[in-house]
Amino acid sequence: MGGTKPIYEVLSDILEIHQIEHEKQNNKITFNQNEKQKTDIIISKDIIDYKELNKIQKQTENKILAISMNGFTEGALELSKINKITLWDQNKLQKEIGKAVLTELDFQRKLDLKTPENIEIAQKIDTKTIEKQKNEKSSILDILGSTRTNKNQNKKQQKPKKSDNGRKPKQKTTKEKQTKTKETETDVEPVELKKELEKQQTQQTEDKQKTNNQVGQEKQLDEERVKKTDITKYCLDMRINKKDALRKSGMVKPIKASITLEPYYKFQYKVENSEYLDEIETSQEKTIYVDGDTGELTNLPRENTAAKRPIQKEEEKKFKPNINPKEAEKKAIEQIKNELVKRARYGGIRYSTTKKFHSDFDKKDQFNIKIQEKTLVYRPIWNVKTEKGQYTVDAADGKVISGTIDDGVMFI
Repeated sequence: MGGTKPIYEVLSDILEIHQIEHEKQNNKITFNQNEKQKTDIIISKDIIDYKELNKIQKQTENKILAISMNGFTEGALELSKINKITLWDQNKLQKEIGKAVLTELDFQRKLDLKTPENIEIAQKIDTKTIEKQKNEKSSILDILGSTRTNKNQNKKQQKPKKSDNGRKPKQKTTKEKQTKTKETETDVEPVELKKELEKQQTQQTEDKQKTNNQVGQEKQLDEERVKKTDITKYCLDMRINKKDALRKSGMVKPIKASITLEPYYKFQYKVENSEYLDEIETSQEKTIYVDGDTGELTNLPRENTAAKRPIQKEEEKKFKPNINPKEAEKKAIEQIKNELVKRARYGGIRYSTTKKFHSDFDKKDQFNIKIQEKTLVYRPIWNVKTEKGQYTVDAADGKVISGTIDDGVMFI
């Protein structure tokens, strides 16, 4: 890393121009790219290969911006893609220096902290090969002297074997030897890179399998929760508008009309395997309603014929029922059991020696009641206020539900 100090100084100036907080050390600059993650800048005048980049990565837990004046090997480039390391070559550095100068001159340019697409790919040259090449080179006189010596030696030695085609075997040139040396040296990177990729893929497969298992378990739990707690919600469609509601009140001078949604719990149930009731009674699916505000048993005779629409989130929040679904279901089942006891006592039973006595009818848990479907139905109501009283009009069918006239006298 020697001789890179001026480059670190320039990079520090660039970060200051772009108003990026950073800490400068001897051979490293650390800056805050965001609040959660720091980035270390490492500079090298030499080619950065796979081993060098992997070594840099292991020395820090921060993100890395590696800058090389002579480029990167293919192995280093692949490793940077796997571990999200940013690489800058000399061209990229020059470009960012130019942008910083323009920014200093009030031409605003943003710092680009990304690896350029056309980054320089370099081949790592083995120093042993370079020394070998230097030893092979000599002066002209040395070459001439060695030539004479070689001629005398060749006369004493046997002639070289000819190749199959009758020619002397082709001797490898220095350039070919150098190329082969480079290929052998660069083969080290793909082997280590392959191991790293296999390790990465294995980890990703394990993480994916773990995630899928967690998602599957959560999905199963969600389905079980839905079966236990979820309840269908919809609103009866409003067919009567404000003008019609005022007219149906029958008053000449209505003051105003406002819409409200009344919540009702609807439970569809069936009685199974009861020895107290006949087959017709146990085979039918029936419906019971619970008022969501008061918790009282009620009825919606026109609910099955009315048009329906989804309940909006704002409406659901505004007209939230006072009674929760569990409490409403408990009240409904209690009422159903009471009705079944009455029917079994007063004519619902077929008398025989196998039937139980009337005293057993008080045991309500003998009835196996199964809730088939739970629904929260919102009923739209027009509240019409007049000078003489107040009226409620069903917005689904337009029928007047109730009202008060003549100083508090109420009619239904």
